[in-house]
Amino acid sequence: MDNDLLIFKENNLFGLKNQNGVILIPPQYIGMQPFNCGLSLVRNSNHQYAYINTANIQVVPFGSYGWCDPQFTCGYARVKSKDKWGIIDTL
Repeated sequence: MDNDLLIFKENNLFGLKNQNGVILIPPQYIGMQPFNCGLSLVRNSNHQYAYINTANIQVVPFGSYGWCDPQFTCGYARVKSKDKWGIIDTL
């Protein structure tokens, strides 16, 4: 995990701060997992998943998968699209 980044909640939405309290990503997600391998799994108000980087850029866009692993392990994560499972990497 990227321990120098802090997820915070404001008005029932999650965002990201650094250790100094500087907001890096304003609260905008209904769910947000800790950053791992440079990515965080987030959920939007439509309950879709995406992986974002610390610049809040969608590396895996919302709606690509119906389910995603919350954390990468050795650079890989499981994903599910309809009835098919797969594995993605951080590259």
